[in-house]
Amino acid sequence: MAAEGATALASLDQEWNATLKKADPNDPTVAAKFREERVEPVLEKLAEAGWTEGGQRFAEGLVARTRNHFFEKTTSDMSDLAGIAAKQNIATLTNQLSNAVINDPSSLNTSLSMVEHSIGSMVDSSPNITGVQAAKAKADLLRDSQATIVKAAAMGAIAANPEEGLKKFSGPEYSKYISGAELRQLEQQAKAVERARRVDENYLLQNQKLFQQQQSDEREGQYLQKLHSDDPNERNQVSAKAIANDFTLSREARERMIGIVERETKPEAAAKISNATTNDLIRRIRLPVGDPERMTSLDPAYDALEKGKLNKSDLKFVREEFANMRTPEGEALSTRQADFIASVKPMLDKSNPLQGRMDPSGAQQLYGFTVDLKRKIDEYKRTGKDPYSLMDPRSPDYMGSPAALAPYQKSLTDSVRSVTQNLRRGSSSNLTGDGTVITGVQVTDAPVKPRQAGETPDAYLKRLGYK
Repeated sequence: MAAEGATALASLDQEWNATLKKADPNDPTVAAKFREERVEPVLEKLAEAGWTEGGQRFAEGLVARTRNHFFEKTTSDMSDLAGIAAKQNIATLTNQLSNAVINDPSSLNTSLSMVEHSIGSMVDSSPNITGVQAAKAKADLLRDSQATIVKAAAMGAIAANPEEGLKKFSGPEYSKYISGAELRQLEQQAKAVERARRVDENYLLQNQKLFQQQQSDEREGQYLQKLHSDDPNERNQVSAKAIANDFTLSREARERMIGIVERETKPEAAAKISNATTNDLIRRIRLPVGDPERMTSLDPAYDALEKGKLNKSDLKFVREEFANMRTPEGEALSTRQADFIASVKPMLDKSNPLQGRMDPSGAQQLYGFTVDLKRKIDEYKRTGKDPYSLMDPRSPDYMGSPAALAPYQKSLTDSVRSVTQNLRRGSSSNLTGDGTVITGVQVTDAPVKPRQAGETPDAYLKRLGYK
């Protein structure tokens, strides 16, 4: 009988442990059902096992001890399980209330009262949490839950108003919920929120300015397109009055466009001046990001047009190049053009072999080459050819070869003629009459003499009388 009792006890213990693992923490009837449905039938069999009077007394004692064991065990385990259930339920409630107060800190007092009432009701209504355990559960759960909710409300208040939120939750009213270390964290959070607010305001302001500038640039381009149109009806749609009252344009753009309209009544910029201006504007457009000279808007081009330093056709060229630089593909190609032009520039703007220095007409030669390169690149793109081949020394289309550059360089004959003309202009104070006589001596162009075989450039210039 003792052996059977021990076996039954061990078996019921294992069965209870398995039941407990699968039990719903919120079901208070689990223990009572187990004792009624599993323990009592086994105990009834043990009670019937005593045949003699002594055996009967032993069986009764064994049954009583086993029944008490399972009552205490299941009660204790259910108390632990009820405590777990209470923690889980309060954790869920705490999370819900924390989310509420972080979005609306004004609901803090209501949330604190709600969690206090909920914890008291959960613990008091549980048949498995009693006495000291119940009191401890209430105190621990209430302290932890309310502290969590208060900290969430503090974060919400600081997010809404860093200065006022920090001031409120730094007071004595909430000191029992927030430690010194946590208060320091709230101070850091307030600083971070304030800094983020300033960053967001600046970013929003910058985006607004950028959007307004983009609108102004687009409208300015529309005005210019009409102003320089071949259609008289489109040109007549542009007037200084309309521009002055168009507040899509920035103040600077309105003033500039009025000046451009006024400029239409005056002669266009001379080709030589416009060429030089275009060279400089294209150079600035193609400068790398971060360079202080880099042109980041078309304002300098419009200013040059207004001041008579840029003509309409060159403005169109500059605007197209500026637009190209706004796309990754266009920027890459334009940067390659800038590098290529820089490499051939010395052969164009110092192309006078007699002067050996900057050629006064070099800017025009460089401008012509730049325009022709752009035209050729557009042609290659239009016909599906590789525009980079025009700047590749290995390509037969290379525009940097001596033969390709020759049309943009001065011949020796042209150089001699330029030197002669410069000498004439430099001696203009001695000229009389129509400027062809110097101190009574008739002036004529010096005959062009070719270099002799084996003659060095220095010897050649000396023979011509230039050294």
